[in-house]
Amino acid sequence: MINTIEITSLLKGCTYFQNMNENDLERLISFSNLQSYEKDTIVFFQGDASKYMHILLVGSIRVYKSKPSGGEVQLMRATAVDSVAELACFEKIPYPASCITTTTAKILKIPFETFEVEFLSKPEISFGMIKSLSLKLRSLSSLIERELTLSSEQKVAKFIVENQDRLEKVKQVEIASELNITPETLSRMLKKLYKQELISSTNPPIISNEDGLRDIYYLF
Repeated sequence: MINTIEITSLLKGCTYFQNMNENDLERLISFSNLQSYEKDTIVFFQGDASKYMHILLVGSIRVYKSKPSGGEVQLMRATAVDSVAELACFEKIPYPASCITTTTAKILKIPFETFEVEFLSKPEISFGMIKSLSLKLRSLSSLIERELTLSSEQKVAKFIVENQDRLEKVKQVEIASELNITPETLSRMLKKLYKQELISSTNPPIISNEDGLRDIYYLF
């Protein structure tokens, strides 16, 4: 179990709370609930009431939206320390997407009504909120651009170039999920890049011609 001192230290790694003083952090922790999750556990479902701000303190999660026709569209992945789906709380609407852990995780659940009354008017919190939401909007803009303009081949090439430090650690099924393509499509695109001598291995993908990969998606 994480103690209060450790929670305080972790919270300072979150954009919302990095300028918060010790007394306010202690007060925040006092009315919040630290919850532990096993891997592949639902944190909240799309459509649930947004009663809590979720602060991921340990582990990683992914946020996805269910399609009426079946299947999922992945919206984001996050690793600690980060806030999750807080915009729904500010807008007072149900969570527009679902959240599931991808590792064991610890999440601080902050009752939003209390947080709003006690902290939202404080300048240091408001500034942190604006900064955090700005980063989230930038990430969402990148996702929309990728989904609307890039082909499967361009998505895969861009992912390989921009995530070289992750390629040996992440499973191909996770890459496919992150790119919102099927594992079969990912496998086919990797084989294509291999035949074009842009990568020297497909699992994990090892870059042999980075400029060639960039040329695939650079115009987009």
